Amino acid sequence: MRIDDVQGGLDIRLSDQGLARAIAYRIHKTLPSRVLESQSVVKGRGDKVITKLTISVVVVPVGRGSVIMYLNKPYYVLGYSQGTFRILDLSSNETVNVRVGDLIRHGISIPKYEATCIEKGNTRTLEVIIGSERYMINNAC
Repeated sequence: MRIDDVQGGLDIRLSDQGLARAIAYRIHKTLPSRVLESQSVVKGRGDKVITKLTISVVVVPVGRGSVIMYLNKPYYVLGYSQGTFRILDLSSNETVNVRVGDLIRHGISIPKYEATCIEKGNTRTLEVIIGSERYMINNAC
């Protein structure tokens, strides 16, 4: 086994393909992610073929309560279940369900933001400030 730091993650090299798959799918089961597998022939002569299996686990580094930029719009992450994020468009207050694969394909970023819970009487409102924009989310804190 060999582990190297690479840009954006870790490169883990194993000689046991079954163990590699088990590790990849355990990560996938635990964290919002997508697993990609590819196989290529490294050497081939007659009946002897040596292949290389590459398994990539792309993890989405957000969870409930995160603020993200997706498709150039700010969203608040309401939750995650069965491969789908439930997110709130902060501009329109529209709730959207987005698959993990779509977030990975289109890309997300984490903006610099401030979040404060404001209580007025029986109402609790989360105020999110991104740059000069201010968003209010009722019953989020």
